[in-house]
Amino acid sequence: MDGMTGIEAAIEICKLLPNCKVLLMSGNILTGDMLKEAHEQGHDFDILAKPVHPTVTIDRLKAMSFVI
Repeated sequence: MDGMTGIEAAIEICKLLPNCKVLLMSGNILTGDMLKEAHEQGHDFDILAKPVHPTVTIDRLKAMSFVI
């Protein structure tokens, strides 16, 4: 994404929709550092490391109470 990371986008989305549930998927080696920064700002996100098998994604979404 140009100009914004997925974590930054998630933070902005959560500001607009506070009840929104976010599941991030990343293959970026710096994601841990970015998640730590977000946590320090009061944002906690669930994340899966790429590559991720579709069944793992489905299981995580079910655990987050999404209807599938």
